[in-house]
Amino acid sequence: MIMFMTPVYNIFRKISLTCMACILTCSLTAQIRDSISYPVVIQFNSECCGVPSDTPLKNYVKAFRKKYKIKKITALHVGPMGKEGEYWLAFSFKELSRKQAAVFTRGLKLITAKLKDRGSATLVENTAIVHSDLPVRALPERVNL
Repeated sequence: MIMFMTPVYNIFRKISLTCMACILTCSLTAQIRDSISYPVVIQFNSECCGVPSDTPLKNYVKAFRKKYKIKKITALHVGPMGKEGEYWLAFSFKELSRKQAAVFTRGLKLITAKLKDRGSATLVENTAIVHSDLPVRALPERVNL
């Protein structure tokens, strides 16, 4: 009876270890995917009556694309972040070279400093968006600018 139990025990032990390894791997993978780093995130904030218009930002992106002959610039639109339409635009710069990204970032800084009509816009560099920390109703969506 002892000889019969030993092989069964070894098989059960191997299966248990394999399952634990899979669970640990899946858990770590989920944590890695939950947080994504972006070189630039523009946060549109409200100060009573909604967020500022993004028209100057869109005009800048359109002019930049035309000047550097870039087909599209994509961003991650995350929102609504609050009750008055607050949202974030996260840029990954996958379409841009390093030099273009630096020029684009400088332009974004100038534009966001001027967005003050109904709220404010803040540019944050090298930040991670942790999806589990976002409000429940905030939905990340890719947008082409």
